[in-house]
Amino acid sequence: LEPLTKYKNDALDHRPELHSLRLAIKAMENKVKYRVAEFMPDLVGLLGFRYGFAPGRPDVDFWYLNDRFNVGPSLFFGVSLDYKLDIGLDIYKLREAKAELAALTIDQEEALEGIMMQVEKVYHNVSASSDALAASQKSRRLVKGWISATIQNHATGLASAKEVKDALTEYFKVMAAIHKLTNDY
Repeated sequence: LEPLTKYKNDALDHRPELHSLRLAIKAMENKVKYRVAEFMPDLVGLLGFRYGFAPGRPDVDFWYLNDRFNVGPSLFFGVSLDYKLDIGLDIYKLREAKAELAALTIDQEEALEGIMMQVEKVYHNVSASSDALAASQKSRRLVKGWISATIQNHATGLASAKEVKDALTEYFKVMAAIHKLTNDY
């Protein structure tokens, strides 16, 4: 097994729920920025140029008549500033967006803690299973030695058939435990 910190870092990098939460928090931060920007006034700039000349039409010099055909060059510009005075609803929307951001941040912290606990639990379960499997393999070797010694003693008349049966029973119990641990591992 590799160190636990490697598995924790992999979980932080590759868990889809954390990725979704990070994107949701980024979107909520942008929503808060948008709500703050709603307090800023709208500024519009206008720029225009006008010129007109009609060669067959006389120029009108009366101040109350509008001559649309012979217009000297004119340049006009304007600035419009629109600021909302009813900001009560905007303040509510900003507070709501900040509250949603805080809730998502808390959700992310809880998810991080839960994922770290889950990774640690799985890591400890796997390491315990690995240790148990290694111990079972060692006990299998010892039981095989016991079987060999018991069979040799039985062949020379130093051990009874019951002792051989006991050794074989222990061997099969150990093998069953090894198969169960391998399956669980």
